[in-house]
Amino acid sequence: MRKKPKEHGGKLTGEPVRSYADAIVNTVREPFLVLDADLKVISANSSFYRTFGVSVQETLGTFIYDLGDRQWNIPKLRELLEEILPEKNSFNDFEVEHEFPGIGPRVILLNARQIVDPEFHQKLILLAMEDVTALRKTEHALKDYEGRFQRLFDTAGDGLLLVNKEDGHITDANQAIVDLLGYSSEEITGKRLKDFGIIRYEGSFQDLVRQLTKEGLMRFTDIEITAKDRKISDVDVYLVDKASLIQCNVRDVTERKKMLKQLLAYSENLKFMVDERTRELDLTRGDLVTASKLAAMGRMGAGIAHQLNSPLGGSLLLVDALIDLCGDRQQKEILVNLRHSLDNMHDIIEGMLSLAGGVWPGKPRTLQVDINGIVRRVIEVAAGEIKAHGIVVETDLDPSLQAVLANIGEIDQILLNIVHNAMDSMQEGDKLFIGSKAVPDGVEVQIRDTGKGIPPENLDKIFEPFFTTRRERRGVGLGLSIVHQIVEKYGGKVSVKSEVGRGTEFLIFLPLHGPPASKS
Repeated sequence: MRKKPKEHGGKLTGEPVRSYADAIVNTVREPFLVLDADLKVISANSSFYRTFGVSVQETLGTFIYDLGDRQWNIPKLRELLEEILPEKNSFNDFEVEHEFPGIGPRVILLNARQIVDPEFHQKLILLAMEDVTALRKTEHALKDYEGRFQRLFDTAGDGLLLVNKEDGHITDANQAIVDLLGYSSEEITGKRLKDFGIIRYEGSFQDLVRQLTKEGLMRFTDIEITAKDRKISDVDVYLVDKASLIQCNVRDVTERKKMLKQLLAYSENLKFMVDERTRELDLTRGDLVTASKLAAMGRMGAGIAHQLNSPLGGSLLLVDALIDLCGDRQQKEILVNLRHSLDNMHDIIEGMLSLAGGVWPGKPRTLQVDINGIVRRVIEVAAGEIKAHGIVVETDLDPSLQAVLANIGEIDQILLNIVHNAMDSMQEGDKLFIGSKAVPDGVEVQIRDTGKGIPPENLDKIFEPFFTTRRERRGVGLGLSIVHQIVEKYGGKVSVKSEVGRGTEFLIFLPLHGPPASKS
């Protein structure tokens, strides 16, 4: 039978007390030492052995300063154990940073308490150790993150305000908003957004907070705000939900809108000039034979290129500047598409000169072109016209298609010209199909429509310069001629088959290696 522990007045004594104490020590998750009055280890828990990779034999009875590689021989720890502890009986949160053998660098918090052994009446020191290495790393990382966030906040181009969600007071302001409003940071903090007219909303501030929490982002456009010495119109404001704070971005778009107006004016002027020159070309088309037409086109094209150079160049510069300034993703996409259209205008003018018997001013820049990507972009560019005509578009693009060495603008022009011709022959409900597939040494693009088709007598003429059946509308008959010229330049082939009342199909083959050396 188990021997009952000795009891004195209902209390455990002797060996049971020591066993009880050892059991408690060994259940402590953190490393734990018991030292005698001479600072020698008389007990250590399993967590201590496991954490520091030491054995019982090299630990028990060892002077604490001699443990391991004497990493505990620290002047401040000596002072705490030998001088302060005897007087105050305890110390807390003494931090030790050391490279421990086998476990690497660690940051350890030490807590000690001096007690008296009730059985032998000797002084004992209980020394608890807490590994706070991960906590310190987290604190340093958080401090570094806060520093980087503060630098981004202070140097941001937009005016930034941080607003307390509870009471709506501004807690921080960056330099950009200080410059915009003309108030110091101290004058801005503590105020509310409505004090500067930054946002207008119905209901209470908490109603706004609830809506922002639900949506995550709110945008206010064409806001007039109140600066120190002036009113600023044309301001966009964004509210972003940031946990306990609201981030308020204030962007002055006055200059951007001025540039946009200038760009629209340039575009209108450019359109007018193009329309005028197109009418001039229409008037000369009927009276010239092919040779004289091409010669006249060369001369006229040179004049057009010279006259369009300044407004076109100015438009391109303005578009590039707006793209750099624009922070709104949707507006930026519109500007990028506009930039692409202006580039196409330039390529069309160069194509007119080339068609007339001239040469390209410089060798077109070629690179590896994703044909499927250009097909998708052509559909996007023509989306407005497709929707207006009520045309249904279907695609079947081979995902394994290899890239073609080509000039993007020229491939764009090939596909756009054929797609526009197809749409001109279609009615609401007709279908336009564009497919691609890999073929030996190249790629093949198929463009098929269910429009009115081309009469047999015209099939052999559609690639001739100035041939057109669109008598009632503008059109000089150059589109398919340019398509044919570009495809032949690349050593490719374009063919067409059509049936009146059922539709037309164009088949374009482009080699992978680009234009032959003799033609490039």
